[in-house]
Order: sequence, then structure tokens, then C-alpha cells
Amino acid sequence: MKVIQRIIHIIRNTVGVAATLVMGSMVALAFSQLIARWAFNSSIAGADLMLRQMVLIIGLLGGVLAAADNRHIRIDLADNFIKGIWKNRSKQIVNSIASMLAGYLAWISISFVQSERQATVVLRGLFFGYNVEQWYIEILIPVCFSLMAILFLFSSLASTSSHSNSGIPN
Repeated sequence: MKVIQRIIHIIRNTVGVAATLVMGSMVALAFSQLIARWAFNSSIAGADLMLRQMVLIIGLLGGVLAAADNRHIRIDLADNFIKGIWKNRSKQIVNSIASMLAGYLAWISISFVQSERQATVVLRGLFFGYNVEQWYIEILIPVCFSLMAILFLFSSLASTSSHSNSGIPN
């Protein structure tokens, strides 16, 4: 179990640093764009497109962080009424289903990225005027969904082991 906690810690810290860097870059770029438009009556090439792509990235990274901290949105009415041993089993089932769904989303997003790569969709002027193929950014979609699937699986295993180790219903 300590290995799983260590892996979750590494994922959380790595994604947290990446999210901080992306968010800081978003703020700096948006502020620079604002100053350029206001003071110089000009704009930064590709800044608006880059900010849109950063919103996608920060949303995916935020989803991974929410899954790592077990703070994601839960629509689980039964959790309020179930007590004891069944509460852990309910959490295990819900996390297992979430893991399968996130794994499925990762799987289909891989084929999406592959089709985008074959189509050679280019974001013109994305990176300060340079063209970037869209799949370079979209590769984060299957990566983030895979991380979420792993985190939900670990959460499911943790609820199983917490039940089996204690022997006392919660």
C-alpha cells in the first residue's frame, strides 16, 4: 500500500507542478496580450489560440489532481444512506466503474489523437507565430485519462484494503 501511496504522491506533485506552470503561463500571456493591445494597439501572434489550448490543458490537469486527491465530483446518492462495511464496498464499486470509464476514454482518445495526427491538422501561429501540429497538444488527453484511470483503480484498491485490514466496519 505504501508503494501505491508513493505513486499517487509522485503523480500529484508532477501534475501539480505542470498545472502551476500552465496556469502561470496563462496569466502572464493574457496579461501581456492585454498590455500589448492597450498600450501598443497590437497583439501577440497566436496568443488567443494558445490561451484556448491552455484552457484545455489546465482542465485535464485539474481532473487528474481532483482524482488524485479524491475530490472529484461524485453523484452517488447511495453513499448517504449506506453505513459500515457496505459503504466501503460501494466506494470500491464506484471507483472501479470510474476507473473503467476513464480507461475507456483514454483508449478512444488515443484513436482520436491518431486520426488527428494522420490528418495533420496544424494550428497556424500557435506558438508565437510558429505552426504546431494539433496532436502535440491533444496527446495530453489520453495521458490524463490514463492517469485518472490509474488513480481511480488505486482508490478502489485502497477501499478494498482498508476494509480487509481493519475488519471493523466504518
